[in-house]
Amino acid sequence: STAFLLTYLGHAFVHAGRKSFAATQSELEESWGFSNKFLGGLDTAFMVSYGFGLLLNGYLAERLDTVMHMGLAVAASSLCLAAFGASAALGMSSDAYLWYFSLVIMWALLQSASIPCGVKIISG
Repeated sequence: STAFLLTYLGHAFVHAGRKSFAATQSELEESWGFSNKFLGGLDTAFMVSYGFGLLLNGYLAERLDTVMHMGLAVAASSLCLAAFGASAALGMSSDAYLWYFSLVIMWALLQSASIPCGVKIISG
């Protein structure tokens, strides 16, 4: 029951991070100067990386300590989202495309660990 609760909470936090990013896109356009095309590119990069990450993390979940894998991935995913949010304070301009795309791709790869790891943890 503890494994189920912790797995559920980990996946819930990952999902909440993804939804909060989607909810702030209009603010990113207005305040940070991101174009709608750039935000669409970030969304596409996220989804492609997430899909690839599901395959990669499924392979890794079978070979690594699954609880550690999921825990580290969820924690690192949070750091990627925090780094994206702190980018303006770090002096990154809205035209630092490589920085933002790198963060989003890494974020997606890390987030995608929650499903394969969660399935393995729950299944015993």
